[in-house]
Amino acid sequence: MEKEQPKNNNTLIALVVAGLLVLAGVGYGIYSYQAKPADETNKTNDSSKMVKEKTTKEICMNGAKLCLDVPKDWNAGVNLVENRTASEQDPSIKGHINEETLFVFDQDGKSVFEINNSWPSEGYSGGWGVGGTCLGKIDRTVVSYKKLGFKGVQDKNDKDSISNREWVVEAVVDKIDYKKFEQPRDKKVFYKARLEFEYLSDEANKPGQYNDMDCGVLVNPGLMFGLNSEAANYTYISSGVDNKEFATKEEAMAELNKPVNKKAFEILSTLRRK
Repeated sequence: MEKEQPKNNNTLIALVVAGLLVLAGVGYGIYSYQAKPADETNKTNDSSKMVKEKTTKEICMNGAKLCLDVPKDWNAGVNLVENRTASEQDPSIKGHINEETLFVFDQDGKSVFEINNSWPSEGYSGGWGVGGTCLGKIDRTVVSYKKLGFKGVQDKNDKDSISNREWVVEAVVDKIDYKKFEQPRDKKVFYKARLEFEYLSDEANKPGQYNDMDCGVLVNPGLMFGLNSEAANYTYISSGVDNKEFATKEEAMAELNKPVNKKAFEILSTLRRK
């Protein structure tokens, strides 16, 4: 019986060592299992904190109470002057006309477009405004169109007032044929490209071709009325495509499709009320 004792001891030792190895393996497995999700969780939390860098900056006009977004590498500024021409010519006239302009330049410093806004000071006693008529027809191609989502100050006395209507920004090509005007002129047919404001109407309210439209849209084109008070201001776009005449529709379309003019339309589409 005494000779068998060492064998039992060896067996016991072997079992103890095996048990320790098993426990060590289990412990390593638990550590590995817990450590891996922890690393993944940290990575998830880190990625959730990542914010996409903003590539635009906001520019606002105080008088018109309008804001838009321009690229960070573009330049923009706002200038406000008091036009006292009327009171200087006639001392009996009180007050002045406020003229606010937002200038937008591309990354190379080239002027792309301006937004001009004018409105009378409180108590202004002089005359001012825009006028003119056009009787006849034109053909218009709407290249791009975007509803701006706001209206002018509501004119309660005139439900049909332009200032009550929703405003849009659009890129258009107009075919000017004076033979279709009430007072024909001896001039060849030409095309004009333009970025402009317009009120939401029943026609030409989406990209497409519109024939025999009232040529009244050519009178003071692109004016936005009634942002400050009931039809008491005039806001319009002046851009690099203005005052150009093109011999063909294709040339005018190509002008609007230039990258800088497409970018200008994209920027104008961000216009919003403060």
